[in-house]
Amino acid sequence: MIWYYLSKGEVKIPDPKKYILVCTYLTLTELAFTPNNFKKLEQVQDAVRQILNSEPKLKLLHPFDHARTLVDKNLQPEFDIESDLVFGFLRVLINHSKDGLINNKFKDQLLDISTKRKENGGDWATFLNNLNEPSKEISRVLKKYHSEEWQTLKFKEWFVFQLNQLNDTFYTSDIINWNDFEFYEGVYKRYHRNLLISKMKADINDDNDLKNMIYVQPTNLYWTSEKRWKTIAKEANLEKYLYLE
Repeated sequence: MIWYYLSKGEVKIPDPKKYILVCTYLTLTELAFTPNNFKKLEQVQDAVRQILNSEPKLKLLHPFDHARTLVDKNLQPEFDIESDLVFGFLRVLINHSKDGLINNKFKDQLLDISTKRKENGGDWATFLNNLNEPSKEISRVLKKYHSEEWQTLKFKEWFVFQLNQLNDTFYTSDIINWNDFEFYEGVYKRYHRNLLISKMKADINDDNDLKNMIYVQPTNLYWTSEKRWKTIAKEANLEKYLYLE
């Protein structure tokens, strides 16, 4: 996470005359429930303080809620910081002693959430790896016949399905401006293609990293220190979206 590197001074804050930093709800969720809170609390606190001091633009919606607001300009989901679970945990963490969490109900609740998130991420990665493993034996055939058109069709079907989950409004592919999701779509498709035809394996954090890209629109740049995502973005011919220090 780039906020860790910023808090340590390992990377420089971009020129504020040219760039405005953005912090997403998914990033805040990661900081609130990361296992680092149990062994590297001070580092998490420093990252949160870096966000507060940087005064970035905040995108305080879940990734697919954010996507819905792009599809439906009249949609304005309410967000109450005071009652939000993520902000509640962050408030306690930032004001806690940097020496480490004490044994109490808060720590127990944090451990429960953190453990469940880790298990879900692990289950997701294991499922994808098991699903794609047989295909690696015929990767040469798949490389030849795995068409961009088919992959785009499947992505759009999946994306529309996600938009319609737990939602009263029914969205269809034809009302979506797909240019708004060019970066996410391109990286998502290339990522899954690599899982299918290369030796690459899904990692426990990949799902959240991918969803964080939903917030990246054509006027934005994506800043990451992870080689995996830089490489995939370049393979997908989306290098123009990368912020390069």
